[in-house]
Amino acid sequence: MRGDRLHKYTKKATVIILVAAVILALIITGFAASFGREFIVNVFRDHSVYSVTDKKGSKTRASELIVGYIPEGFSLTKEDDGKIGKVKQYEKDSYYIYIEKGILTGTYSYHTDTNGETVEVNGTEYVFRNDEEYGILGYIWNNGEYVFEIEGNLSKEEILKIAESIE
Repeated sequence: MRGDRLHKYTKKATVIILVAAVILALIITGFAASFGREFIVNVFRDHSVYSVTDKKGSKTRASELIVGYIPEGFSLTKEDDGKIGKVKQYEKDSYYIYIEKGILTGTYSYHTDTNGETVEVNGTEYVFRNDEEYGILGYIWNNGEYVFEIEGNLSKEEILKIAESIE
C-alpha cells in the first residue's frame, strides 16, 4: 500500500516537472527568436546608412552564409567568401537576387526611395529599401551577430520570404 502512494506522488511530480520544462523551453525560445541589436538608419538626400548601435562583443569574421530558400529556376552566379563579409548572387533570365552577410561593426550604405519603413517577422525587424529608379527592392536587418542585406528585382513578398530563410 505504501508503495502505491509513493508511485502516485512520483507520477504527479514527473508530470509537473515535464510541464515546467516545456514552458521554460518555450519562454527561452521566444527570447532567442526575438534577439537582434538596436540599429539606426541615417537618411540622406541620395542614400541611407544602416548601422548597429551596440557593437560590444561583435564577431570579427563572418561565418558561412546559408540561404534556405531560393525560388525555382535561379542559379548561383557569384559567391564571395571574404573574412568580414559573405556574398551570394543568384540569377534567372533578367531577374537577380543579391545577398550579403557582414559583421556588426560595418556600416551599410544603400540607395532607397523609402525612409526606414520596417516590418517585423518572428521578432526580427527588417528595414525595407526601394530604389524605384532601378526597380530594386530589398531588406536589411541584423540577428544580433551579423548584418544581412538582400536586394533584387522580385516582388517585395518574395524577397522577404528569401530573407527569412537566411542564416
